[in-house]
Amino acid sequence: MIGRLSRHSVCAAAAIVGVDAPPCFGQGYTVGGARPSQVQKVKLHAELAVANDRHVASLPKLGFAFPARPELEIGIDAQVRHIDDRSAERITGFGDVELKAKYLIADAANNRLGIDASAELKISLPIGDARHGLGEGQPAIKLPITFSRKQGAWEFGGLLGGQLVYRRDKAMLVAGALVTRELGGKVKVGAEIATEMRARDRARQETMANFGVRYRPGRRSEIFIIAGRSLRSRDGTPVAKFKLGFELVL
Repeated sequence: MIGRLSRHSVCAAAAIVGVDAPPCFGQGYTVGGARPSQVQKVKLHAELAVANDRHVASLPKLGFAFPARPELEIGIDAQVRHIDDRSAERITGFGDVELKAKYLIADAANNRLGIDASAELKISLPIGDARHGLGEGQPAIKLPITFSRKQGAWEFGGLLGGQLVYRRDKAMLVAGALVTRELGGKVKVGAEIATEMRARDRARQETMANFGVRYRPGRRSEIFIIAGRSLRSRDGTPVAKFKLGFELVL
């Protein structure tokens, strides 16, 4: 499955030995990276969604990822959620915990199209209190496929997938497209369109336009900020989302 080293493999290996490497693709966006990580990473994120008088924040959102095999990445995310709705009391509590596995199914170094692709399995454990909106209340499964292609300083990616919440009529379809560009060795900018919709009611669709910047202050760390606004929301209410993150290679 893993042939000669691609640019992404060099990125991971360089981080281990302390050599400068190009920023890796897609992390922090809906369209994630198309290659499993080759290094252990700790992630600290903060997320905020605003819709009229309702604010939902994940702070902190902690994650850890490690390579179980060269073609397989395992990870876990946990979060504390804060819900501020002017029509109700403010709520804070643990959100659902997500277990993740990403497997490389196509290597750019070994195919004529130069495309990397990975299949993911994400299992959400119902830790959060569903009655107060902190979680789903049932286990959920996500099955996205992510792919990307590098062309000079540009990189193009996409995502197709679905989500199913156990014992609830909440099957979702998810799709996205992402373009990023490297600016020197430390900065990468990106723009993304991502949408999700109910499988049985596609009129209930949310489409977001997201823009982001990633910066590498050191050889083992990255900082990113992403901001987005809804092009279409499920109930017609404008939605704004913000994400700030710090990631450290161990």
